[in-house]
Amino acid sequence: MSDLGDSLVFAVGISSYDLPGNWQLPNAAEHALAFARWAHTRGVKAARIHLFLSSADIARLQAQITKAGLTARPATYAEVSSFALLKLPELSGELLYMFWSGHGSMSGDGRRVLFYEDLSAKTQLPFDLNGFLMRMRSSSAERFARQLAFIDACANRLEELGFDASAGTVMAGIGTRSLEGVKQQFFLAANAGEQAIAGAFGAAVLKALTEASRARPTEWPVDQDAIVAAVKPQFAQSQHPVELAWTTADGDEYGEQRAGELPASDFVNAAAYSRKIPVRAVRRLAKIALSYAELDAAAGAPQRADLYARLAVAANRPQVFPLRPSTPRVEMLHIVGAAWQWEKEDWLAASLGQIAPSAEFQYEIQRILLIRAARTIVDRLQTATLDDIRAEYQKTMTRLGQEPARQRATTIDAMLDELYQTSSGGDPQRVWEFLLRLADRFPAHRDTIDAFIKANDVPEVTLNTLRAELNAEQLFVLSFNLIPAGGMKPAIKELRALLVVEGTTIVKHRFDPVGVTTWESIEEKAAEIIHAAREIVMFSYRRTEDALLVEFLMPAPFLQQAAESLPLEVDYRRRALGVVHPVVVRLRERTTEPHRAFNVDLWAQVGKRVQRDLPGTIHWARKAKEIPSIDACTGIIALQFLPGESVIDIIDEGFPFMAWLRGDPNADGWTEFVTSFEKWAEASNLRELARNVRAIRRNAPMREVGLTLFWDDPEQTRPSFQMDDVSVGGNR
Repeated sequence: MSDLGDSLVFAVGISSYDLPGNWQLPNAAEHALAFARWAHTRGVKAARIHLFLSSADIARLQAQITKAGLTARPATYAEVSSFALLKLPELSGELLYMFWSGHGSMSGDGRRVLFYEDLSAKTQLPFDLNGFLMRMRSSSAERFARQLAFIDACANRLEELGFDASAGTVMAGIGTRSLEGVKQQFFLAANAGEQAIAGAFGAAVLKALTEASRARPTEWPVDQDAIVAAVKPQFAQSQHPVELAWTTADGDEYGEQRAGELPASDFVNAAAYSRKIPVRAVRRLAKIALSYAELDAAAGAPQRADLYARLAVAANRPQVFPLRPSTPRVEMLHIVGAAWQWEKEDWLAASLGQIAPSAEFQYEIQRILLIRAARTIVDRLQTATLDDIRAEYQKTMTRLGQEPARQRATTIDAMLDELYQTSSGGDPQRVWEFLLRLADRFPAHRDTIDAFIKANDVPEVTLNTLRAELNAEQLFVLSFNLIPAGGMKPAIKELRALLVVEGTTIVKHRFDPVGVTTWESIEEKAAEIIHAAREIVMFSYRRTEDALLVEFLMPAPFLQQAAESLPLEVDYRRRALGVVHPVVVRLRERTTEPHRAFNVDLWAQVGKRVQRDLPGTIHWARKAKEIPSIDACTGIIALQFLPGESVIDIIDEGFPFMAWLRGDPNADGWTEFVTSFEKWAEASNLRELARNVRAIRRNAPMREVGLTLFWDDPEQTRPSFQMDDVSVGGNR
């Protein structure tokens, strides 16, 4: 049991950042304060508790800070880095407890970094968690025998956050030797490449610590393994918390990788980075190699040190240093890393073949090389976001019926790895399918992708089969663009239409522009175009009605028109368009003329806030004054009234998803409709609701309820196309 008086707490909570857009993290400061308060109530001295909060939170929480008998400093670069890099290494004790709640990321060179409150678009100077870990177990720091930490931050790639620059590096020197008898256990909210749900991990950790303290009041520190066991299962369906453990004994470092991508020695990290392969691939090869090397050591199998020496000779390179005695796993990891760095992985496979058949090892090498090459191709898709790439990965995995656990890859390397593993017979056909999907989504790169596939000698019969399968699952969008006439009064002069493949810019048919002047003429001409589009989808592509979504891009004055009620001749009877095909209405000014958008900055900020992977939530409003605030809105605003000009005011606030109802809220069956509508929304995430809108029209107790779905999503709508070349972008 550690001495309470000898324990030290380092807690950081940052709820706001010096950046435009959605950089708010509710409860981050409260969680850091709660952790510091918990440690203080357990007996840690206030002088040994170093609390850093974003400046605005210090002012907001000052009464609580004072009541707890604590002090707080701003969580700025100057304050936190001076403590962590200069003051903390001079302190010592039996236990270091760390808690950090804020934004974080994975840098381009694989470092986990955390952001100070004064991070700016021009200054990406982060807290380097990797370097901090190494330094606190090295001779650069005084000794804390136990080092326990909880890091509630995202680990998605830095480029996903919209920065133009890479993450900077601010790290003091690291000692040349390891301290003896140090054990680190760091528990992080998300695995590499993942985005964490704001505040959820920190709240779960605090609850587990409180309950553990209540159950075992004399235990200090609280059993870290018990906390991990209590928190991890709560995130089985979202992010994936990981634990990184490291121990030093007799001056030799030993990393215990319970989960996650850290730790690895500097040598292994450098070897993997030099050949542009994931560290986990080196680990996997080392595991295979170790199983060979240990098969029959007594019968003369080469020992690891000898294998390393012969590898250096074969590579005509001096040994980096004699292989230090360590665990077999660490030694083999070093050998495999050297083989990759010296480009002698095939030599290593052949040498292992003298001990046991090396087919598995050689297969793994080929897989790594292909994944690396495919990753290079994907990286060239400069207009593609990680969400775009993940969408095509999910389609491929879902079509194969893979279990959900295998569909959670969040980095490009991990996606390609999973796709390769799901292929049969050693033929990475699912990788080819994934790349063909990307070629369809980004036609400008089709030639590059086709050339890459051809260079890998993929059989033509395989490609033809894959292309036929992809054609059979295509979804289509018929996009109408209502072009306004000039003049003071709102009027329409022309109707333009494109049939595109959903989620891409691929145009399957471009209809001739049609002159129109009234809504009645729009309905008449639109009905003719819809019939033609149905013929193309159902007969040329042999798809059903379910494969076609109809979208109207309408000028603001025309938003009240009931586009989904457009009469259509289907199966020799007149039916409303919304009953036959899903219909989405979007504001034309925001999609084709972004410079004319209302409150465009606020609109973009709201778009970043909305969680599109979460189930839809219905916010009911009987009148305009009941509209929720921007911060409180987490789904669809459903107006229980036919909006007049107020609909423009509501849209202007920046709400991306709306529905308004044309039925009578006082009619019989309204309650049943409300229940049905809410269940429908909860059954899908926000990305999918537009495609599934027809289900509520067909199944609702009140079929006569008119339902207009307004879908103006600043993340999924891409205003980069010409006015006569409108695509749905990522709308679902």
